[in-house]
Amino acid sequence: MKDKLKKGLESLGVRGVDNKMLTQQVLFVEELLRWNKKINLTAITATEDVIEKHLLDSLILMPMLHDKGRILDVGSGAGLPVIPLAIAMPEKQFFSIDSVGKKINFQKHIKRLLGLQNLEIMCARIEETSMSGAGWSDMDAVLARAVGSLEFLLNLAMPVLRPGGVLLAMKGPEGDEELQKLDCKWQTTYKLPRHATRYLLPFSGAQRSLIECAIIPQQNV
Repeated sequence: MKDKLKKGLESLGVRGVDNKMLTQQVLFVEELLRWNKKINLTAITATEDVIEKHLLDSLILMPMLHDKGRILDVGSGAGLPVIPLAIAMPEKQFFSIDSVGKKINFQKHIKRLLGLQNLEIMCARIEETSMSGAGWSDMDAVLARAVGSLEFLLNLAMPVLRPGGVLLAMKGPEGDEELQKLDCKWQTTYKLPRHATRYLLPFSGAQRSLIECAIIPQQNV
């Protein structure tokens, strides 16, 4: 399993991973599949598919987070992408929020098991929670993987991002279409890319896309 993960990371341009990180990632996969037999955490149940479609699809964000310190994953579910990233980047501070209690319980179990001191977890709906009141504001990045429309995410991220902070919206092949349909009003608040960044998962060739939107500092008042 480690070799598969390492090979996949190298094919995505992520190199220099150490054995401890790989071991913890494998343990996360094993626990995810073990818990999934009792509670529904993921529809993907084959180990190799979990490595590719969950781990690798999460860790592809690493190069985009190297200069980010505080990172929030909204609608994080079973901890994706936040847990693989927290394992791989212990120097960063990660925050995870989801409204489904059983999934948050699993995340807390993984935090204890792996000793992830750089991960804070909250069970709540972000749109109904005062993030600043909880100390969860001034984020350098907000991550969202298969959570709502792009417009929904732009609204969601705006109050918690610091000036210049970025929303990284992880989408399927439809990402570019969502971006093109976005209301032009968002151009006054965010620096929007012309196109989504498309990529393929290394083993299956499944199509994914990533949309990076940065808050325009002078507009974040």
